[in-house]
Amino acid sequence: MARSRPILAFTMGDPGGIGPEVVVGALRDRGVRRSADAIVVGSRAVMRRRGWGERLAPLLDPGVGCRGVLGKPTADGGRASFESVRLALGLYVRGIVDGIVTAPVSKEAWVRARAGHSDHTGFFESACGVRGAMVLLAGRLRSVLVTRHIPLSRVPRRLTVSGVVEAGTRLFEALRELGLRRPRLGVCALNPHAGEHGILGGEEESKLKPAIARLRSAGVNAGGPYPADAAWAAHARGSLDGLVALYHDQALIPLKIAEPYGVVNWTVGLPLVRTSPGHGTAYDIAGKRPARPDATIAAARLAAALAACLLVAPALPALGAAAGAERKILTPTEIVDIANKVLRGDSSHGRLTMTVVTPSWTRELTIEGWNQGREKAFILIHSPAKDKGNTTLRRKNEMWLWMPKVERVVKVPPTMMHSSWQGSDFTYEDIVKADSVVKDYTHKVLRVTDKGDHDVYEIEATPKPDAPVVWGRVLLWSMVYPDGTVLPLKEEDYSERGEKIRTVALSEIELMDGLRVPTRLECTPHRKPGQKTVMKYHDIDFNINAPDSFFSLERLQRSR
Repeated sequence: MARSRPILAFTMGDPGGIGPEVVVGALRDRGVRRSADAIVVGSRAVMRRRGWGERLAPLLDPGVGCRGVLGKPTADGGRASFESVRLALGLYVRGIVDGIVTAPVSKEAWVRARAGHSDHTGFFESACGVRGAMVLLAGRLRSVLVTRHIPLSRVPRRLTVSGVVEAGTRLFEALRELGLRRPRLGVCALNPHAGEHGILGGEEESKLKPAIARLRSAGVNAGGPYPADAAWAAHARGSLDGLVALYHDQALIPLKIAEPYGVVNWTVGLPLVRTSPGHGTAYDIAGKRPARPDATIAAARLAAALAACLLVAPALPALGAAAGAERKILTPTEIVDIANKVLRGDSSHGRLTMTVVTPSWTRELTIEGWNQGREKAFILIHSPAKDKGNTTLRRKNEMWLWMPKVERVVKVPPTMMHSSWQGSDFTYEDIVKADSVVKDYTHKVLRVTDKGDHDVYEIEATPKPDAPVVWGRVLLWSMVYPDGTVLPLKEEDYSERGEKIRTVALSEIELMDGLRVPTRLECTPHRKPGQKTVMKYHDIDFNINAPDSFFSLERLQRSR
């Protein structure tokens, strides 16, 4: 029977450190207790001495003798903490738990115990056969490490283009899981002042800039390399959503200054949920004064939120906010509105190819387009040669054309609005009234189909009284995800007499500037057998900053 809420395994950590007591502190937290059930994995004797009792949570003892000494790393302590982690992974593999929260361990103790690994991440990577990444969170600050626990002197040699790309991609995906639709990443520089064009070091030019170019070409919204001090300042004020840090202290120092007791480590890229507090064993205070469990509480709450989403949607592309990812309920009009703006956003710049196919000829145009808000659009044709330089300007409900061969600006009259635009199956009306299907129609859900990680909504749009529209009825299909993400799938347009006039199908979903969008539109007119128009987007940049003067008649005539 499906569980209503997740079960988390809490491993005790090194028995000589503060791990056992911060686990107890997390189990006592009301927010943790409300969000998940728990199983403690570790030495029963050690956990009982540090405050655990049967009422808090059941406990599984790996059965390893432990004579760990408070405040010191020992082989016994390393063996006990390692076997606890291994047992917790076994619980996950058997489906008994849905996530793992690991308390701090000692690398030295694991080496003394000959565990075969020096830390949690290496063990999980080896056991799962994948490479993970350390994403560190402290309140609103988030970072990923390119290199992990290595001496600072080795960082330049270990820094690679592929390593930066992998880390940036992992952080980008993690932030999308936390509900950010278009996360903005910054890549920290290795050298002071980002190397000063090679004067202070060459890694920025030889490794970081090529890595950033590869990230952007893959759809990851990444910038830099930024001097690390400036990058953290920008992240703190909200200009960036996450940072790619090149080595351990480049991330941990600012994070621990911002949240001294609340840093969380989330290992992304594994086929399971694993989080931990972002601090060590703290041998210096173990058994001397109470340790604050804030980071372990935050780690448990994050693990619970992630695991809860996986219980209801194992392949969910966006898990929602970590504080509690609830399904976002949208009205039919909201779904239509969001779907209608997917390829435009609030503002955008895109390049595409439009191919018009008829039974007797085929015509291909390369096009560049800009949108600003709901009322401004600028379209420039680059090819073929006979159409090069033709531009279309839309401002509110009016449209102008610039034809360079005759050097004329023509205002499109109302009688032309239903005519073909550039010989395609799209009309001037389609371009001018981009929001008509939202504003001029009422919307009703006809059918919802559960597809596992998303639903498909079929929505009927009918014209409002006296609305100046062409279609007597429009049917729209959209993919709707639990976090509110909407992707359009298909549109069918009908005449006032109920005849189906055309179908627009959207497909080939790709990542464009950090957003998943359908990049292929195929318009099929049902009255013209063998004819269709295909638009294929090659790239789209969202949230552009184009001045109002860009969308002007003067600009229309200056375009090349």
